[in-house]
Amino acid sequence: FAPVQRTVQSNVSLDSVLDIRGFDLERVLEMDPEFLNLDSEHQHDASVTSLSIVQPGNVDSEMIQDWVHILLQTKGVNIYRMKGVL
Repeated sequence: FAPVQRTVQSNVSLDSVLDIRGFDLERVLEMDPEFLNLDSEHQHDASVTSLSIVQPGNVDSEMIQDWVHILLQTKGVNIYRMKGVL
């Protein structure tokens, strides 16, 4: 398993999280022999969707932070996961 990285404000060395070989297919297959079986009963929840926003130009980080704050306050219980690249 990948080691736990303790951070302050997500400050972490990239060397400690990139190329650490945290995924081991052999270990996964030991726990779940059907992992690579495409005919298995794996199902996705149709109510889970995704959203992408692509906007060329400069980003106003304060405006984005305000928008995310409002979004989480008003829709947070319906948000499974958020991630982004700015």
